[in-house]
Order: sequence, then C-alpha cells, then structure tokens
Amino acid sequence: MFKVNLYPEREEKRRRARRQAATTAAIAVVLGVNALLVVSLVMGTSLLQERCHALESDVTRLRSMTDRDGGIAPGLELTRELFQLRHDRLEWSPLLASVAENIPSSLMLSDILGQAARQRVQSHFEVNGQSRGGSVAMADVSGFVNHLHDDPRVNTAFPGVSLGSVRSETGEFQIVCEQPLAK
Repeated sequence: MFKVNLYPEREEKRRRARRQAATTAAIAVVLGVNALLVVSLVMGTSLLQERCHALESDVTRLRSMTDRDGGIAPGLELTRELFQLRHDRLEWSPLLASVAENIPSSLMLSDILGQAARQRVQSHFEVNGQSRGGSVAMADVSGFVNHLHDDPRVNTAFPGVSLGSVRSETGEFQIVCEQPLAK
C-alpha cells in the first residue's frame, strides 16, 4: 500500500506553523530573560539608593556628633581626621579623563606628571607632549590649554592652567596646572 498525500499545502501549513511556534517560543524566552534583567537592575538600583541614603544619614549623624558643643566625643577624632583626609584628597581620574577628551589629534602626549600636596610642596599637574607634524601649531596648543582651563574637572582642583614652555623646533610643549599657594 502506498500513501499518497493529496493535500501538500496542508503539510506545508503544518511546517510553517511549527516554525512560527518555535520562533515565538524563542522570542518569548529572550523577552523573559530581558524582563528579568531589567527587574534585577531596578531592584539593585533601589537597594543601592537605600544604602546610600543610610550612609549619608550616618555621615550627617557623625558630623553632628563631632560638631556639637565644639567638643569631640571619645573615639570620633579618627572619624574627623578621615573626613578631613577625604575632603582634601585629590581625584586624579577626572583630570586624566579631561586630558584624554580634550587633546587635539595633531598633538600627542609624552608624559603626564602629577603630585599631591606634601609638606611645603603644592599639588601640581604637568602635561608634556609634542606635535605629530614636527613643529608646534600654537593654535592647537593654546586651544588645548583653553579647554583644560574651562573644564570644571580640571579647574576645580587646579585653577591655574598655563602654558609652561614651547620648543617650536622640536615640536615639544608643556602645560602646567597649579593650585593657588596656601596662605
């Protein structure tokens, strides 16, 4: 006995329906995973915000404990010193990001020197580089200095941004960023 399919389009419809079902199931799985990721990110964000608010209230409470009556409770001297160190700390990452974002393509850096304040030495930040073409284009260097001077990431830590030196024959330049002298 031979089986003869008198309805070939019916078999084709079944295959298409199976493919569509498989595709729909795959899309549903991907959407479900995405929904789970979004929910976990939202929950993580809310937990981090709660933790941040709790820590901020702890900081406020500790500051009020240290500032109350001008006296310092026993054991809080270290806390006050840590607050002062945190306040006086210099963040280098934003400075380096500003340099990387603002340098023109016609210039390249040879080295970056930075030093935090120690004893009688003020914090300073030097950017040394050279022109890619061999001779310094003063417009590019002065534009770079102006970008650094106007960038809040730089001028909050180092309000004194100036051109240190330029050697036009070798194409080298130096930009010096300094803090104002403490009185």
